[in-house]
Amino acid sequence: MIKMLDIERSLELFTDIHGHSRKLNSFMYACSVSEVSSDPKINAIIKSFPMMFSHKTSYFQYKDCKFAVEKEKEETARVVLFKELSILNSYTLEVSFFGYEKPVKTTIEEDMEEDQ
Repeated sequence: MIKMLDIERSLELFTDIHGHSRKLNSFMYACSVSEVSSDPKINAIIKSFPMMFSHKTSYFQYKDCKFAVEKEKEETARVVLFKELSILNSYTLEVSFFGYEKPVKTTIEEDMEEDQ
């Protein structure tokens, strides 16, 4: 069904939403840039949505996000859409059942420096 939608329209962002029972906070998993290109600009594109999200709400923590494809996650919707349909902005949003840590506010520049 998603392949049919992608033919008719361009699918720019996909988010699979899960509840998380082990960690606090809300955060995202995304795929790594090495899966499609060595261009660092693509990595920045992938990381931009979670970064913007973290600056809009204290319930979401960019520091808890992971950008990789682990072997056991290869069949998740996020990874399949990233690889088969080249949807760079393909995420899993994890939301804790147990709340969140008191946030530490950072600037976008500080987040970018930590990421490099």
